[in-house]
Amino acid sequence: GLGSYYGTIGGSYAYFSPQLKAKERYVPPGKNFYTNPGKKGTGYGYANLTIGEQYPHEPDGYEAERINAKKAQEEHKRLVKGGPFKLNLYPQEYFDMNPYFNDKPLPPVKKPLPEKLVAPPFKPSSPAKKSGGMKGGTFNPYPSHSADPYAIKNSKAVTTNKERQIFHPPPGPKSRPVRSIITLNVTR
Repeated sequence: GLGSYYGTIGGSYAYFSPQLKAKERYVPPGKNFYTNPGKKGTGYGYANLTIGEQYPHEPDGYEAERINAKKAQEEHKRLVKGGPFKLNLYPQEYFDMNPYFNDKPLPPVKKPLPEKLVAPPFKPSSPAKKSGGMKGGTFNPYPSHSADPYAIKNSKAVTTNKERQIFHPPPGPKSRPVRSIITLNVTR
């Protein structure tokens, strides 16, 4: 029943003790020692906080890039000794001449004559069948012709209702956009 451990595998378990286990006091590891105390500040916006010396301020000219490029071009022209090198020799090929080269043009290409197609020999068709009488290419003679009388079709009477009017069924639903019942309830 309720409250009994009958039929259980392990039986009852004892409650956990709320008493904490004894352990040693935590001592945080010490910091690394400094050879020189760090300077306060991030280095941005403060002077003399970097490892080396502070860069001195120098004004930048308005057209410094153009003036430097002009000086470099003048230095390049000064170092150039003369105009571009020109070789006054007839251009030669890199490799030896082809020993099989011939100046004479090749003769025109002779096209082979078209071969005459030989038609198969004429073979007459097989003779007609000779097994007695004209059969028109069939094995048995034609059946005898019998004149069938012309059958007149009786026209059906038009079905009408009591008022002598022809019955026209009502038309079915048309294919058009139909509004939903839910939207009709909203608009009303």
